[in-house]
Amino acid sequence: MVQPGVTNSCEPPKGAMFESLGNAFVSARQKASGMALKALINQRLEPFGQVTDLEIDSAQRQARIVVMLKGESIPLEIRIDSYQLQAIESRWFLSVHRVWTSREWVTAVLEKFVVGRQFPVPEAARLAL
Repeated sequence: MVQPGVTNSCEPPKGAMFESLGNAFVSARQKASGMALKALINQRLEPFGQVTDLEIDSAQRQARIVVMLKGESIPLEIRIDSYQLQAIESRWFLSVHRVWTSREWVTAVLEKFVVGRQFPVPEAARLAL
């Protein structure tokens, strides 16, 4: 029995409970969106390989992607250290500002053809970013 003025230490404060539920919802939504983004990337990479791991930190605007390329025995790691999402005329675009990969030549290709350019982002992918 709960006495007036005495709190039950087993129950979290109501604000914390709702915050925890909100965090769980956001986490589940980001995970589902991340899976959709991984599937989208895999569709485009299919001739070359597939994404085996994808981690996105939308708060820090960073991502880590591991790709197993066809004919390779060691996975390619890609770290996007800075990216930006921008809405232009009701469409979303992604631009990468800093990137590193585990293969020097791939880093050079990405710096030449990806860094600083804007790429359209499908709605399902935007939610993960």
